Amino acid sequence: MTEPKTSETLVFDGVGREALTVDRPLVPFLHALLALAPIADPHCGRLSDDLLHFEVGNEQWVTRWGRHDAFGSPAYWVGQAARGAYDASVGQFASGTLESEAAFCLLGGYGVSAESAAVAHRAVMPLVERGSVDAAEYEAVLAAPSAETGRRYRFPRQRAQRIAEAVQLFSTEVPPADPLALRAWLLRIPGIGPKTAAWIVRNRTGSDEVAIIDIWLIRSMTACGVFPGGWDVRRHYERFEAAFLQYARQGQVPASTLDLCIWTQARIAGAALNLTASEHPPEESR
Repeated sequence: MTEPKTSETLVFDGVGREALTVDRPLVPFLHALLALAPIADPHCGRLSDDLLHFEVGNEQWVTRWGRHDAFGSPAYWVGQAARGAYDASVGQFASGTLESEAAFCLLGGYGVSAESAAVAHRAVMPLVERGSVDAAEYEAVLAAPSAETGRRYRFPRQRAQRIAEAVQLFSTEVPPADPLALRAWLLRIPGIGPKTAAWIVRNRTGSDEVAIIDIWLIRSMTACGVFPGGWDVRRHYERFEAAFLQYARQGQVPASTLDLCIWTQARIAGAALNLTASEHPPEESR
């Protein structure tokens, strides 16, 4: 008759792989203890209890790196961005013309889902490509039921005016090639603020010098300590962006793939959690 085992060998990951033989009654306890022990990140080698350091203006703060397999930690987002093929998606976005990207971003944003913005964008592109600066033409297209979905676009008059004014500027001036200079230039267009300007620049150039600070990024980064509390994106956009770019550098991933990863996954997770209307942010394509 085989003697029952009174001990067990555990192998765990730390800085290296270690083996430990323990009495069997202690195995569950040690499994739990080892789960709490610092582990090395497979992407960059950081330990899970390492600290990220931030400095924006006169403010300084730290947050824990966390485990790469713990949803929502700084390590999790970086790990997902590093291996999720998001860089290929950024490259696809950067293939359109400036006029096309500006029209798409002006149709998206607050109150409009990514899917609705894409449908509206396809509808107005013949006018954009023709160089139309007639807001009434754009409004007529946006106000009509979509040939694809049968639905009407939510803000036809407002966004039609903005697209017409953007096309007008593009037809009279040569935009700067430098990403940061281009963003400053785009801010002259009515309806384009820092986030929309960064979004256009990112989609057109793939630049990692800007960050698209939307509701999903703010919620996710505040929850894990990358963003401190008390900032208002309407007044402190540059602070959010500076902190996010520092996070991307410390995580050794491009800011473009990192913010696309967070937007994609946080948006899906928010829908899956079925948040109540008071908890759920308004629809936002970016």
